[in-house]
Amino acid sequence: MDQQKEKKSNKDNKKNKEREIAVKVNNVSKTFRIPHKKIDSMRSVFVNSLQKNTYEEFNALDDISFDVAKGEFLGIIGHNGAGKSTLLKILAGVYNPSSGSIEINGMIAPFLELGIGFNPELSGRDNVYLNATVLGLTKKQIDEKFDDIVEFSELEKFIDQQLKNYSSGMKARLAFSVSIHANREILLMDEVLAVGDSAFQEKCLDIFKSYKKAGRTVILVTHSMTTVREYCDRALLLSKGKLLEVGDVDDVCDEYVLNSMAEADKKVIKNGNLSLKIEKNNQLEIKKRELKEISGKLEIKSSNFQQKIYELQKKNYQFKKELNSIKSSKFWKLINLYFFIKVSAKEIKNRIIFKIEDMFKSNHDFPIFIISFNRKEHLKSIINSYGKLNRKVEIIIHDNGSDDVEVLKYLKKLESEGVMVFYESKINSPEEINNISRTADAYFKTKKASNYIVTDPDIELINVNKDLLDLYEHLLTNYPETTCVGPMLTIRDIPDDYILKNHVFDLHIKQFWGNKPEEITWKGKSVAIQFCPIDTTFAMYRKNFIFKRLNEGIRVYCPYEAHHLDWYICNKDKNKKEYSEYSRKASSNVAHWNSKDYIDKFSKKEREKRKIYYVESDKDNNIIIKSEMI
Repeated sequence: MDQQKEKKSNKDNKKNKEREIAVKVNNVSKTFRIPHKKIDSMRSVFVNSLQKNTYEEFNALDDISFDVAKGEFLGIIGHNGAGKSTLLKILAGVYNPSSGSIEINGMIAPFLELGIGFNPELSGRDNVYLNATVLGLTKKQIDEKFDDIVEFSELEKFIDQQLKNYSSGMKARLAFSVSIHANREILLMDEVLAVGDSAFQEKCLDIFKSYKKAGRTVILVTHSMTTVREYCDRALLLSKGKLLEVGDVDDVCDEYVLNSMAEADKKVIKNGNLSLKIEKNNQLEIKKRELKEISGKLEIKSSNFQQKIYELQKKNYQFKKELNSIKSSKFWKLINLYFFIKVSAKEIKNRIIFKIEDMFKSNHDFPIFIISFNRKEHLKSIINSYGKLNRKVEIIIHDNGSDDVEVLKYLKKLESEGVMVFYESKINSPEEINNISRTADAYFKTKKASNYIVTDPDIELINVNKDLLDLYEHLLTNYPETTCVGPMLTIRDIPDDYILKNHVFDLHIKQFWGNKPEEITWKGKSVAIQFCPIDTTFAMYRKNFIFKRLNEGIRVYCPYEAHHLDWYICNKDKNKKEYSEYSRKASSNVAHWNSKDYIDKFSKKEREKRKIYYVESDKDNNIIIKSEMI
């Protein structure tokens, strides 16, 4: 038996000698000096300049030694404050060790914090180059990998937006994508799975699998025992800066779990002895009796506590009395006057800005281009609703080959009332919707250039806020990189008997409602917005902009949202006949919500519960951002 053990030992030693070492840590220690006095201002510098500041030494790491072979996955685990992140930063070269040495054989890609090296004022594109340069890539290498980086991050539509407009999840995807495309031999990852949603975490795990197949060296700090057991070849356990154990993954993970337990629980698990469990129960009974005795003592202390409360109330009364005398002093009045002037100046500044915006509003009627095809009731309804706006509007109809007699009569009636109607032939593809730019050109040949609205006749404003156009123009002015502004299309109240409800939910939650809105301030109130694509949904376009579909713009939430009437028609009996006639005559490539092929394809689609963000407003239009699983 001893001979067999000796043979096995010799075999293991031989294996260790044959291993190619990627990282070797020799007796590394790291000590930080913690000052006893906090010096965080010029005043504290002068006050403490003549006094000697004393320090306390904190050993973050104490005599750590281990090695990592090339192609090995090493998991580093331990409780908060164990020294895991400090060890990783020493390996990355962020910290120097206080003693000991480190040998690194290969190029390192440290992934210590998501988004390190990003500039919020730059676009996503510029930040890819900046962050990749920090990780050691040349411009030529970045150019070659740029398309792959953007594709992996799924940010193709937003890559030229400023980073400060990105959500935290978008920033995380971009940072992770840049890091994994650095293609370094050794990767250092600190809590990478703690950031991002479940989809992002799945991507991280897929990358781990590909790294494992490719034989790359990875050192991973994590609190997830599942990840360590599944992906790591070995594990290392730290506790209070000391190396407790390094070796087999299951043994180290079990030791970590055992370390987290109370001493009594450890004995039960280690010995597996029922008598110890009974002894533990007896100890609990003894503790209960002790607690009862303590409770009696606490009742006695409670009366003393009540007496102290009375004394504190008495002191509080005296303090308020002294405070009132201070408030009546000239010094206090000067402080109040200062803050009053400061707040008043801010209010005056905001009023001046709004006055200037009002001065620059166009003094002519605001143009609204409506794309029509049959559907008389829809057309009448939305035209009537525009009368509630605080600006005079001019309706321009761009008709795509209506052949319904009632609709044609209605269009002639509108012409007789001075409405401009441009008759076009029926369209058969979404790209032909861009033909409305010809109508806009014809209109603006005789009119002064201005911002303008383009909408389908099936987009109904839920609450026609009279200042809607003012808000749109304010957003176009303050976000010069944006070409258009429009409303969010609400989905939470779509009727259950709408046949494509599940498909609408999946499509629109992925594009819009799954993203958390941003808040801006306008006229002293909060408004919720989102940067995302916009189609012909009552969208305002910047003047001199040649219209085209699906531009990156800003959508506005409640109380400025809109309905897509196609999704609600099942609840409006009087429109059903007209709607079915429209569905029969419209091109299936354009009116896809009504196409038989489209309905057959998506009507039986099932959907998973997903988190959405939505906005509610009170009677004063103050907003509240909420979320729910839907």
